[in-house]
Amino acid sequence: MTTPRGLRGFTASLLAFSYTMDMHIKKIASKVWFWLAVALIVYMPLHVLIVQSASLLTGGLEAWKAAKDVLVFVLFPLLLIWAYKKQVFSEKGMQRLLIAGACYGALHGLFLLFVRDDHNYSTLVASVYNTRYIIYFLLGVVVAVESSSERTKKIILTVCLLVGVTVATFGVAQYFLPKDMLTHVGSSLDRGVKPMFFIDDKPDLPRVMSTIKDPNSLAAYLIVPLLLAVTAMLQKSANKALFIRPFRRGTLIVFIAILSACILLSFSRGGLLAAIAALVTLLSIVKEQWMLGIIKKHLVVLVVLTLFAGFFAYQLKDTYVFQNYVFHADQSTVLADPNELRVQLTQKALTAVLD
Repeated sequence: MTTPRGLRGFTASLLAFSYTMDMHIKKIASKVWFWLAVALIVYMPLHVLIVQSASLLTGGLEAWKAAKDVLVFVLFPLLLIWAYKKQVFSEKGMQRLLIAGACYGALHGLFLLFVRDDHNYSTLVASVYNTRYIIYFLLGVVVAVESSSERTKKIILTVCLLVGVTVATFGVAQYFLPKDMLTHVGSSLDRGVKPMFFIDDKPDLPRVMSTIKDPNSLAAYLIVPLLLAVTAMLQKSANKALFIRPFRRGTLIVFIAILSACILLSFSRGGLLAAIAALVTLLSIVKEQWMLGIIKKHLVVLVVLTLFAGFFAYQLKDTYVFQNYVFHADQSTVLADPNELRVQLTQKALTAVLD
């Protein structure tokens, strides 16, 4: 029996409509994941400031704190399904990461279910903190797979640099502004965020944290924007390839100066060492021959400068400024020495893991 011509036409139209709608949904979903990633890049560095100030006006501090994590965890099943449909896990490397991530998440789930003590809230918060990075990573992979255009990459990197410079600018300004400034927007120990940090709690040795929760996190966050700015300054081709519109050389120099100053003013020793290691690695990749030439040509000068710096540091080792800025403690320290405290906490953590 032959299908009537009208029915065949209706079926064909229905299939065409279904195909068109499917394509539109895919395009919309792709844009949703992309703009979610951009929104997180903008929001995350400002999260603490937004939460403290907004909750001061509306109340519900814990709800404001949890909002972004609730959103991310609610969207996670959809993100996982979408990643599966896009065959993100077809490669063995991604399959292994998926299994490792699932085991890691399940381990935290077991802790939440079976660990019953006085630290239930801390366990919950730690589980959220530790597992949300897996979701962020998956979101990044999905965006990379979905948005293969150069424009997409440029938007993300441009936003990353501009937000980083904005945060760093506020951080540099914070060093010179009144130290209780952030108390007016809700920051306080009672609300879970210090309004200002000081080395060894000495009022004459402030440490900036900008819109981030603490100075160490600030310094770590600024490393990527710093590397982007340095890369763009070193190579014109990279400047064009990384950003929506290439930045002028003078603008990049200002960006680098602000980012570097903010890292220094955070007085984060780990952040500073990480930034130096990252810059040396970048230079060795981008300007390998230039670096080797400088080292070979000025090896004696570099050795002499290194020895002089070591001698100079040794001479200053007992001074108030050197001990506080380098060791974050001196003879007048009444709090726990931060260096000894790190060793004690590491030992305690290892013992707890073994137990």
